[in-house]
Amino acid sequence: MSRFSWNSRSGLIAVVALALFALLAGCSGGEERKAAYLERGKQLFEQGDLVKAQLELKNALQIDPNTAEAHYLLGRIAEHDQDWQQVHARYLKVIELDPTHHDARVRLAKLYLLSGDLDKANEMINTLLTQTPGDPAARTLQATVLARQGDDVAALRQAQEVFDAWKASDGHDKNMRRADYLQIGIARY
Repeated sequence: MSRFSWNSRSGLIAVVALALFALLAGCSGGEERKAAYLERGKQLFEQGDLVKAQLELKNALQIDPNTAEAHYLLGRIAEHDQDWQQVHARYLKVIELDPTHHDARVRLAKLYLLSGDLDKANEMINTLLTQTPGDPAARTLQATVLARQGDDVAALRQAQEVFDAWKASDGHDKNMRRADYLQIGIARY
């Protein structure tokens, strides 16, 4: 005969069920806290309060170190602080976590361009163009690489094509800014 009566088994099942419920509630609480930290970090970033934003984003990463958007925004903060090693590390982490993260790839390509590493810049640009053929930001960066390599004719032709496409879209392409075209003009200097 069993040592537990029906009431003992019911009690044991109830305790196990409560423990499982508490465990599940704790997990969703962590996800909710992470989401709250991330959202607050985004808001603070947009408001320009980078110190507090950084704290909120790091709190989100304490809960889930694989939160690509938190790494991305911390990379943006590192850019502001001109901490180029941190910028590089953060954007690489973003791409590791989310290989399709457009903005991290664009910013990393620009970083490689600024450091003179045209091969790595081209690698980022080619991936961008594979993921999003005709992407205006990638094509602008590609024109910049051409200018840095001394092929001014091809650089200007490409820049003109991108600019014409931008004009034809009435300037509504969110990935293209007029300032992107200026970088082509100064790329060689």
